[in-house]
Amino acid sequence: MMTFHVARRAATLLVLATATLLGGCATGPKVAARAEPNQEARWQGSKDVGKAIELLNAGRPADARKKLLKVLKRQPGDRIAASLLKQIDVAPEILLGKRSFDYVAAPSDSMSLLAQRFLGDPMLFYALARYNGVAVPGRLEPGQKLRIPGTARSETPRAERPAPPRPAVAKPAPRTPPPPRTAAPVPRVEPKPAVRTANPARARQLRAAGLEQLNRGAIDRAVALLQQASQLDPANALIRRDLDRSIRIQRTVRARS
Repeated sequence: MMTFHVARRAATLLVLATATLLGGCATGPKVAARAEPNQEARWQGSKDVGKAIELLNAGRPADARKKLLKVLKRQPGDRIAASLLKQIDVAPEILLGKRSFDYVAAPSDSMSLLAQRFLGDPMLFYALARYNGVAVPGRLEPGQKLRIPGTARSETPRAERPAPPRPAVAKPAPRTPPPPRTAAPVPRVEPKPAVRTANPARARQLRAAGLEQLNRGAIDRAVALLQQASQLDPANALIRRDLDRSIRIQRTVRARS
């Protein structure tokens, strides 16, 4: 009788243990969802680099340097952050060379646009500003005299070969014009005034706002504003030029992020 009770109790404990084990397997431990570290780090790095560009344009290199060091600590291979940090720490003559030519800033110029135009890289704007002793790159004034690294195109003219002489071509004899025909008078139709949808004044405001955003490093916002300005004044060559440059800068920044 005692043996029967012991066996029954052991079977009961075995059933309970099995049920507990199956219940734990069914529910399973709760695992918190993890964000993709590469996407998070890439976004944070782009955000910090953009903030560093704003600080450099505002003339605050010490604060920008702290942001860039954070980016490089998290992403040592970030080329834009490394380039900007080098522009802060290294003398601009070492980066850009001592030979230069004079240039007068136009109303539509900015340090980033000049760096893109003459140096081939808009991210060299801070080195170009230091090269000219400009403490606040975002405040470039029209008419300001600058030094551009390198050699002006006019200083190195290409040797032009003389054009070969053209063979003489006999001119045809002049033809006697036929007598004028008397045509019936055609009634004049006054053209209807065209409906104008352009708004040059608003386009100029949007262009100025776009250039300001570009100087602050907000490339995407600058492109959007300049696109709106181009739609309101399609014939404006300055707006088209600024939009093309902004799109090139936007592509460069995205390719290096």
